[in-house]
Amino acid sequence: MPLTHLDIQTVFTLLFLGNLTTAIILAAYQTSPEKKRPHHQFIAGKICQTTAWLVFMLRGDIPSVVSILIGNSLLFVGVAYETLAMINSDRVRRPAERVYTILASGSVIACVLLVSSPDNIRVALASLIGIILILPCAGFLIYYAGESLLRRVIGTLYGLFCITSFVRLNASLFPPSNGYTLYSANYSQSVEFLLLFFIMLVSGIGFLLLIKEYDDKTLLGNLDEKNRLVDEISESEAFSRSLANNMPDYIIVYSLDADLLYVNPAFINGLGYSSEKVLNNPLSSFVAPEHRKIAENAISARISGQNPKPYEIDLLTRDNKRRSVIVKGSSVKYKNTQAILVVFTDITERKEAEQTLKENHDKCLKLFQENRDAIAIVNDEGMILEVNREFEKFFLYREDEVHNKLIDTLNIGINRQILHHILEYGTGKKSVVQQEIQVQNRNRVPCTT
Repeated sequence: MPLTHLDIQTVFTLLFLGNLTTAIILAAYQTSPEKKRPHHQFIAGKICQTTAWLVFMLRGDIPSVVSILIGNSLLFVGVAYETLAMINSDRVRRPAERVYTILASGSVIACVLLVSSPDNIRVALASLIGIILILPCAGFLIYYAGESLLRRVIGTLYGLFCITSFVRLNASLFPPSNGYTLYSANYSQSVEFLLLFFIMLVSGIGFLLLIKEYDDKTLLGNLDEKNRLVDEISESEAFSRSLANNMPDYIIVYSLDADLLYVNPAFINGLGYSSEKVLNNPLSSFVAPEHRKIAENAISARISGQNPKPYEIDLLTRDNKRRSVIVKGSSVKYKNTQAILVVFTDITERKEAEQTLKENHDKCLKLFQENRDAIAIVNDEGMILEVNREFEKFFLYREDEVHNKLIDTLNIGINRQILHHILEYGTGKKSVVQQEIQVQNRNRVPCTT
């Protein structure tokens, strides 16, 4: 059949059935939440176009004025919805929605104003409105195609339709003597309707593919983000594992059943047990007997969700020696299971040093108190800090009577000048020499020292 002899009613029927089928298929398609708006816009566009072609099919059975007003208005609104959905296929653009609302409204108003115009003028108007509605979408899809070949193809098809509409516009303004109407069988109109039918078939599939293309990119982006997070988590886990394995503190993880799930090398080396001996055994079995109750209470408290304050216990080594530790812990996830992380800070050496200092202090204090000479310890201002027992016997002052008092105020024969010389010797400003001075006790009994 030549292009100039296409049955227009058959074309309208095919366009009606095609748009109806596309609307039904699109309505059954489930999209992601962020794509609901363009999805609904495209369906609305197809429903409007379906109704418009049905109205055109019924021309003759319904008044022409009603057919022209309703059919053209629905067709223009449907095309506006469809092209807007194409523009919004990757993301919603509010400015575009405002522009297309204005264009669609203007198209309907123009259709109402020119409803009584000659047929060729109405055909020219329809072609012009089609170009105005579709050309921006075509340019947008091509210009902002990015790496999407599909957007370029759809934009190119829309562009070809605009070209055929322009040819149809010129043909309608300069018609042959028999006139130019919507139902005229001629080359330009037949080509446009064939291209319109082809675009109708492609646009529905193309729109779904554009949405799927966007969803696929989003999914790939999410996968990339997920892989990045997995890599970061792996790096974090590797860092945490390296940190735990190289920390001098003892680090353990025990289950809610109080069995050990993890111990770091410092714990193994510090206590001398093998990891096989330690794991899956209760922590309390490695605690000194007199401290087990403290440890068990703390374990129970952490398992119940409480956070006990740090406390001190002794751990038993393999050779039955003791390691004094300060215990701190918190609730953690370990291999997707709730567990307790505990850090033991070994203070054995510190406690041994403290014990040594205490023993040395006790020895010095004993020597100080048992010395047969009267001794007073003063600061750099001459204030008495401590006196021994011989001082109390010699000067008849109790230690609590002279504590924090200046020695030159006791009336024992040590005045400020003598104190000044003594302090100079004590602070190293002068070489220490022996010096005899006359002193007296509390009862003013003199003696030489």
